[in-house]
Amino acid sequence: MKEFSNQQITTLEQVCLLLGDGWHIDRLKSEQWRQVLRSPEYRHYSIIVTCSYHQFRLLGVIGHSSDNVINISHSRTPTAISRDIRKRLLDGAQDKLAKAVIDREREAERQQVKGWFIDALGRLVSVERPRYGHSDRVCELNHEGIGGEVQRYCYDNYKINLKGLTMDEVIRLVGFISQLRGQRNV
Repeated sequence: MKEFSNQQITTLEQVCLLLGDGWHIDRLKSEQWRQVLRSPEYRHYSIIVTCSYHQFRLLGVIGHSSDNVINISHSRTPTAISRDIRKRLLDGAQDKLAKAVIDREREAERQQVKGWFIDALGRLVSVERPRYGHSDRVCELNHEGIGGEVQRYCYDNYKINLKGLTMDEVIRLVGFISQLRGQRNV
């Protein structure tokens, strides 16, 4: 990646002015090889601009995930660049931002339910929360020689791995769960 020249930064500042709506170069997030364009109207949306020898690479980002990428020649005017940004990056961005807000709210609800689930298990056995939040592991269990873990897979289904059970305890456990589900074997 190439560093931005003063002329290229000036071009980006002019593009921000032409975009209007408070668009500006975010000096806190920008570096010499990467410029970040933001607007208060498009909260949680930013355009990351990198520079190669003959073109700008503009990456639209919602939150922390990329949305769309376009390449624009350095020789284009700021007016043409701002027009391309409006047409190719910002078109439909408000809808995508609204969807991202809904997704964040759903994730917050899932985290809250997960916390309640772990607290409920913690009333029965010793529970250890996972150190890293990105794994599917919900928690580790430990109680009087029985250990294991609970994992989340496929929507709201869970998998439990237990160790230290006798054959009789496994039979009782499976029988108890089948009775909970209403499956009776004669």
